[in-house]
Amino acid sequence: MKLKSILATMLAVVMLTSCEDIFEDGMKPDGSKPYVTVNAPTANHSFTKANGVAVSLSVVDKDDVKDLIVQISDLNGEAPIVDFTKHFNKNVAILDTLVAQNQLMPGSYKLSITAKDKRSNVQKQEITFKVKE
Repeated sequence: MKLKSILATMLAVVMLTSCEDIFEDGMKPDGSKPYVTVNAPTANHSFTKANGVAVSLSVVDKDDVKDLIVQISDLNGEAPIVDFTKHFNKNVAILDTLVAQNQLMPGSYKLSITAKDKRSNVQKQEITFKVKE
């Protein structure tokens, strides 16, 4: 009977110590960055000012997507014209929005997407597009 108790205790210790998430800080980056898919705009796409700019993307991560930062700036490097953050706590985050035409004058722009998971892994993606009259 003592042998069974000792074996059960040893098995429990081995199982608990092999599970890293129980004993380690769960907020340390683990190297698995969120996966960002940008459906719109596509690279070098041209929009008319009257229709606005459709922004459609999804982010997937095994550790839950925490923050999604979306910025649109002109290619001259000025401060972002559009800058917002969405907060999520799920494996799949979807953003589908339209940027109003009065915010963007005709010219070339850069869409910057920064996705962060709850372990602080970061993935960045940039797309350039144009706005016409």
